Amino acid sequence: MLKYCGRGEYRAKVTGKTRCIEKCKKCHDGYYNSHYFHTLTHCFKCTTFNEYAPLMILVENCTRFEDTKIRCKENFYYIKDPTGGWCQACTNCTLRHQFFGKECSDDSDAICCDKENMIIKNGTCEDFVYCGVDEYLQHRTNDEEESCKPCADGCGNSEERHRKRTCEEKKDSNSSNFSIPPKVLVIILQLLLIIIL
Repeated sequence: MLKYCGRGEYRAKVTGKTRCIEKCKKCHDGYYNSHYFHTLTHCFKCTTFNEYAPLMILVENCTRFEDTKIRCKENFYYIKDPTGGWCQACTNCTLRHQFFGKECSDDSDAICCDKENMIIKNGTCEDFVYCGVDEYLQHRTNDEEESCKPCADGCGNSEERHRKRTCEEKKDSNSSNFSIPPKVLVIILQLLLIIIL
């Protein structure tokens, strides 16, 4: 029994002499399938490149493995659509008196933020998380947001607003960085004994 087909193929039922069997067949011209190890019974129609669209640039023609690759001229991004797609002007955050949170790319618009150095999360601008004294920044995991955690005993951070991921070892406040070499200490003790006696 046939289980999976590869890129550029689709799963088809072929009638044999005594029974119907499943077989992987190549995508026809004008169709593609970019999936690996799949059970799809069809290929996808290639996106049509409009050679008369002045803003579009053909990057690669469609093959049976990949769809047509199209991008737009500078300061435009491509919006893919089942009918072929089009080029849209990139948003200029500076003209809106905002800051670029994310620059315009080949296939997505810029994201403008009200403040500088904001992070983009799910397409929206958010402030960075800043930690305080004796805290460290725990970065975002799959199920937890970025947050500040307390440093372990004997460790800390002295800055009031930071994004450090680790805590530094604290120096004992009772100890001094000033140390006397052992030979000098012996001489001082000998002098003290002479003075006392």
